[in-house]
Amino acid sequence: MRIRDYAAAARGSAVREKLLIGLTAGLLLCSIAEGVALIRDRRAVVIVPEGLTREARLSASKADEPYLSSWSYYLAGLLGNVTPGTSGYIKDALGPRLAPEVYQSVISALSEQVRRISEDRVSLSFIPKYSKFEERTGKYFVNGISVMTGPGGASERTERTYEFRFRMRNFQPYLTWIETYEGSPRTLDEIAREERRASSVRRKEAEEAERERLSREIERREEEAGR
Repeated sequence: MRIRDYAAAARGSAVREKLLIGLTAGLLLCSIAEGVALIRDRRAVVIVPEGLTREARLSASKADEPYLSSWSYYLAGLLGNVTPGTSGYIKDALGPRLAPEVYQSVISALSEQVRRISEDRVSLSFIPKYSKFEERTGKYFVNGISVMTGPGGASERTERTYEFRFRMRNFQPYLTWIETYEGSPRTLDEIAREERRASSVRRKEAEEAERERLSREIERREEEAGR
């Protein structure tokens, strides 16, 4: 009787041991799979950038419009408010956000701007009005009023636009394109409208020139006929 009981207990222990081994192996596989999934995870992190009331999403290599628009506003304010005393701060703040392919050209342009401002003893300030994102080009436009103030306090106001393009890397935005100019944003639609207007002007000028040529030709022939 005791031998039968012992054998039954031994068989039960063997079954439990196999079950434990199976469960342990399953848990180990689950842990490995979870670790691989975390390493490869590209799901967006949801945040609320400073100055915005709506959510923004970003991953290691991508960010949505609200997040990069907030960066555009910040950078336009940084670049648009320049005095000789703030040049060092602007370079320190902007430098880490520049992609390698544009770093030298942007820093050189900024240094040249600061040199001219120092020589002319003026300061620049920028008041942003609105931003716009163009999906086809990936550009962010920030439009506003630029104010240049001279040493005597006199100021000059002009409309100005800043263009930015970004690349995300390790959850950080890096600038790959910066351009600024007077006037409204030069979106693809606006450029197309300007080209149509210019084409219309050239056509009208050509038509006017042709009319003048014909008029001169008629006058010449009339003069020859009158001789």
